[in-house]
Amino acid sequence: MPVEFISATFPNASTELYPLPDAPPVDPEFIVRYSRALDDYGFNYTLIPYSSGSFDPFTVGATVLAATKKISIIIALRPNTLYPTVAAKALATLDRLGGGRVVVHFIAGGSDAEQAREGDFLSKEERYAREEEYIRILKRAWASGDPFDWDGKYYTFKDFRLGVRPLAGKIPISVGGSSEDAYRVGGAEADIFGLWGEPLKETKEQIDKIYAAAEKTGRTDRPRIWVTFRPIIAETDELAWQKAHRTLDQLNKNTEALKAWSSQLKSKAETVAIKEVKQNADGKDNGTAVGAPPHGATKVQDFNSPQNVGSQRLLEIAKRGDVQDRALWYPTVTATNARGASTALVGSPQTLVDSILDYVDLGADLISIRGYDNLNDAVDYGRYILPGVRTELSKRGNGTKTKETEKEAAPKVDAVHKLAAGYNASQVIGVVGKSEGNGCVNDFSRTLSAVVWERLLSSDAVTIFSGGTEGILSPHVTFIVKDDDNATSTGILAAVGRTRKLVPEEVGAAEHARQVSRTVAGLIDELGVSRHDIGLVLIKCPLLTSSKIESIRAAGKTPVTLDTYESMAKSRYASAVGVAAALGEIGQGDLESALESGNIWSSFASCSSGAELDDCHVLVLSAAPSPGSLCMVSSYMKDAIDAASVLLLLDKVKEHKGKVVQVFVKAEADPSGSIRGFRHTMTTDSDIHSTRHARAAVGGLIAGLTGDCQIYVSGGAEGQGPPGGGSLCVVYSRGLGDE
Repeated sequence: MPVEFISATFPNASTELYPLPDAPPVDPEFIVRYSRALDDYGFNYTLIPYSSGSFDPFTVGATVLAATKKISIIIALRPNTLYPTVAAKALATLDRLGGGRVVVHFIAGGSDAEQAREGDFLSKEERYAREEEYIRILKRAWASGDPFDWDGKYYTFKDFRLGVRPLAGKIPISVGGSSEDAYRVGGAEADIFGLWGEPLKETKEQIDKIYAAAEKTGRTDRPRIWVTFRPIIAETDELAWQKAHRTLDQLNKNTEALKAWSSQLKSKAETVAIKEVKQNADGKDNGTAVGAPPHGATKVQDFNSPQNVGSQRLLEIAKRGDVQDRALWYPTVTATNARGASTALVGSPQTLVDSILDYVDLGADLISIRGYDNLNDAVDYGRYILPGVRTELSKRGNGTKTKETEKEAAPKVDAVHKLAAGYNASQVIGVVGKSEGNGCVNDFSRTLSAVVWERLLSSDAVTIFSGGTEGILSPHVTFIVKDDDNATSTGILAAVGRTRKLVPEEVGAAEHARQVSRTVAGLIDELGVSRHDIGLVLIKCPLLTSSKIESIRAAGKTPVTLDTYESMAKSRYASAVGVAAALGEIGQGDLESALESGNIWSSFASCSSGAELDDCHVLVLSAAPSPGSLCMVSSYMKDAIDAASVLLLLDKVKEHKGKVVQVFVKAEADPSGSIRGFRHTMTTDSDIHSTRHARAAVGGLIAGLTGDCQIYVSGGAEGQGPPGGGSLCVVYSRGLGDE
């Protein structure tokens, strides 16, 4: 079974680093948004946690299941909170409603004080014994629909029959802990055993103990191992460590505030106890006020040595030094007094991937990763860590290999479009492709595609990949190649280049547009043509990741947007404005006003944004001074159903007895909400981004007109054709005998 990834569900947008005092205790809109993000970004599970004063995990779990399609929920359950027959019924019902997407994680209870808040006064040893009995009852109830009696130490009932069983006949059971009792119960009863992130040596020792406990019971299988970390990710290791220390500073500030409030609350309790005695004597109440608690604090915190073995182990390991193994960081443990899973992994995406693979090599089957900026970190993990680990395991042969990866690993020239034949890699100056991702911020298929092709090309070549092959669109690449025969014109000229790397605060801003304009203008000069000869300018531009946004704010500057998805649109529009300035469609002095107005567009720009680069890749296509075997005609679509404009260009192809080589078109959902008076729902669909709808619609139209599904349809047409439409360019080969 391949390695799977776990996140955790949060009830609102508040985070551990930056609590939101006014956030509702349970925000259904945030839960749905966050859950769908996890689902889209490839997480396999999300833990629905439990604490005495927090939300009900069953109710929130049902909300997550209703909002998602693939991800499974892990319900955290304390045996003292729900009778086992009721839990068997509730879990089986959830599992049925969710299509078999439920796991249950048992918590024996690591703190006597926390257990006492809900009336549980058993010792730790008794709690584990009760948990073991509880699990056996659930297994018995799910095994068949026959009635049964139970007469145990902690539970007694007669003639119980469960009328609703889990979809697969059982629900996976998870147990966690670092004590001998935990190893014993988990080894005997668990399908999954959860561990907090410890150094490799200690983790291996714990896994061996769990396996030994399983073997001792005569099991022929073993629990799957789940290890939890708090990754701190940035583009480079250096930036990640800077981010880690900012995170630590904020954790320390929050902990000090919590200590102060807890101390104040304890003092208040003692004062009230004394004054209650005085009130009985003199009939007066002289109570004192206590300040509001830090957001999320519902009880007095104990900052003494924690009671549970797992936290004690983490704190003891922290004494050995800040960094263990490759990138396991322990100051976050001491800053929080090891409250829960608190060990961090720090580094670039590759460092984190390598670190996680170290644990996979030890025997970890499930990796739980949650950050300190809940939603944005989950996005970054989905974009970088999950695909990175899965790709590496695919190479090893231990994971699931996708069809796209196989195709990229051994590309076949005859399987893709090409503008010329009889060339080698050194002749390729550009690769323009469609990859089968979702085209959104977390589309790792673009990154993988760029990495694969850039290794095969010269350093001067550029790659421009657009994610998203919805509907009938087919993944493919188009090669732009040099012709070594200088005596004969091909009919089309091409030049490629790059802007300098943009610093994060420049993405989507005026300097972004200026850099694109200078690069495009320079390439036109290099070709020795007029701007009126240009048929298309293709650009791949960067976007803002959550870590880039954080770095901008940390520097005291303002990003163009705080939304990573919106940054794609801002980047595309700035690039298009740059193209318009280079082609003389607007003046160079109008860049900033064009960016502010948002209503400038060029019919020759085709811009796609992605996380795989920090500069802009630019490809300029121009008509050659003399005709040749290839031709190019350009226009724009007025809207997503503008077949007339497409047919007008295809008529040109017919006039030359030609054959379409490639169609480059931009597509977007009309921002007005209607097309020729017909209302559309592309921009109001909360399940599927509007760019995906637009690609599918325009792709179907053009594929139907050309009979070709390997066409370049790119979503998000801000500034690239009129609103709701998009730039359009058809490259075709002349037929024999045509003059």
